[in-house]
Amino acid sequence: MKDNGFNNTFYLDVPKVSKRAPFKVSEKGILRHDKEFFYTYTKDNLGKELTDNNPYVKIDGELFDHYTSIHPGDGKGDSIDIDSDYIKNIAKYVEDDGMTPKIRDVFIEDAQRVMKGIALSKQNPEFNKKLEADIEAGKVKPLKDLKQLKDNILEYVKSLGMIGAFTLVDRRYINEGFDDSFPYDTMLVLGMEMEADQIEEIPYPTKDTGKIFDWHIYAEAGDAANKVADFIRSKGYKALSTPALGDEINFPPHAVNAGLGMYSTHGLLITKEYGTRLRLCCVTIDADIELDHATEDMNFEEFCARCRMCYKTCPVASIPKDEHEWFGQFKRRSVRKSCGWSMGTNRYCGHCLKVCPVSRFGYDKIVNQSLPEYNMYNVMTDIIDKDKIRGGE
Repeated sequence: MKDNGFNNTFYLDVPKVSKRAPFKVSEKGILRHDKEFFYTYTKDNLGKELTDNNPYVKIDGELFDHYTSIHPGDGKGDSIDIDSDYIKNIAKYVEDDGMTPKIRDVFIEDAQRVMKGIALSKQNPEFNKKLEADIEAGKVKPLKDLKQLKDNILEYVKSLGMIGAFTLVDRRYINEGFDDSFPYDTMLVLGMEMEADQIEEIPYPTKDTGKIFDWHIYAEAGDAANKVADFIRSKGYKALSTPALGDEINFPPHAVNAGLGMYSTHGLLITKEYGTRLRLCCVTIDADIELDHATEDMNFEEFCARCRMCYKTCPVASIPKDEHEWFGQFKRRSVRKSCGWSMGTNRYCGHCLKVCPVSRFGYDKIVNQSLPEYNMYNVMTDIIDKDKIRGGE
């Protein structure tokens, strides 16, 4: 460092860099911070058109473009850094009142599995480099029939107990600093069910099944996403897995674009298969696979607007009654901090999952019929006073 002779402050010697090219506005990329060039555009955002023209995502395209240019998501407000300190901090809040003697040990085991899955997903770039070398050496021959590739992938996904569909990455939903994690445009959105018997245990997870409804699936889905990426590479195509817990990208709008479901009252995905009791992850692929689309109105919006049991029973009032505009998006956005607090201190909470009629009784019995009287008794009366439900019946 050199003394600049002013108030005894210093400046760093920095190497000279080559002159930058003149700034040009990109109509298809997004301006983001760049370590080397200060600002740079992402690659073309091919998923933008899908989102802007999907009536079930509900955004103002111009506003959303504007807000994501000014302030892209950083993920820090909603993300969880899964490390040993996090596990210790959460584990100490897990109370056993005699109903859940195994809950602390089960959580630690699941969280460690989640950590291993995240660590393995970060090795994907190295696995892709090896694939490139194997293809060049003739050890692997890419499957040229992309329809067969898609069928094979979805068949494998189903064998892992997951649902899946293809869409394009909408780069406006990538959080700041993670654009390099999504070099490919094709995304396979994956969903894994939180099993009904585990949901029924709420508010005493592990009581009978020995499993924690959400953490078990975070671990299982992370392992499955890595397996799907390996399977795709075995077919000769590079792939990158993104686990269910992380701060890289927003999954639900991509799932809606892929036709897996729609937004629920608490702002997450609701599907025909599982209602709200599922967790999402994804694999991005270096292949132009035929896309899936939202082809029908599943009528969830009308049903959820009349039900709102998740809103009424949320113990920390995280779920809003009505949708609002949020950075150009129109949805009911949960307060993730209070939701996370309840999950961390209230046996992982899950009240919204247990009281959802679609999750408990199925799509055909609920959405395709007039609203039954489920909202009169499906309120977990063992721990919730029905007379004090927020918003009334």
